[in-house]
Amino acid sequence: AGCLALDFFCFRPSSTTERNQLDMDNQSLLLKDGATGLSLLAVQAIPLTKVVAGLSLGLFAGTTLAVSQISYPSNVEEYKRNPKRGLRAWADSFRRAAPMQVGLLLVGGASSLLLSALLYRRAQNDVFDTSAHSSWKLFLAAGIIGTASMPLTLGYMKPRINDKLLEYQQESEREGLNNDGFAAQQPEVANLINHWGEMHTVRTVTAVVGFGIFLLGAVGFRPTLQWK
Repeated sequence: AGCLALDFFCFRPSSTTERNQLDMDNQSLLLKDGATGLSLLAVQAIPLTKVVAGLSLGLFAGTTLAVSQISYPSNVEEYKRNPKRGLRAWADSFRRAAPMQVGLLLVGGASSLLLSALLYRRAQNDVFDTSAHSSWKLFLAAGIIGTASMPLTLGYMKPRINDKLLEYQQESEREGLNNDGFAAQQPEVANLINHWGEMHTVRTVTAVVGFGIFLLGAVGFRPTLQWK
């Protein structure tokens, strides 16, 4: 209270001109942070964007790892015991996980790139902010590597593996399909399931590496590589 009173009596503007100038300065501060060149809204959005990106990339890496280590091996074992039920188990887990993973991938990638852009702008305008100079590079790399599975999934896995497996699963459930007809498809289905597992391993590696790079940026790691 004493400090507030001292500030009020000793530093209060003594004239109308000084008060008007102070009001104008305060309004400019509400619109832009002069040290960083960013709007205060953008500056305040950096911590929130970091949390959203970290949670999204972390959950995406965790779910892909869980599928690789738990769900997929279980489906393969079920397919060996009963091909029709194993294929159904794979299709059911795929339909459950796909929407969530797509959402996490989009949100994590977009928020990481946005965070990198905000920190890059901040680094360009504030030469004393050494953390921004280093971290924007790591967050950019995390966003690119963490979302690298998207072109792999859409360009290769979906048309060559996923759609075919789902088509075989629908045919196996269709009434009137005899066991001999499905038995003829089993070698192709087995090859597709194995190939799906190999490609999903690639997605898991990119997701885990991307999240690891994000954590390095979050804890303030400074890469020695200089990017201009």
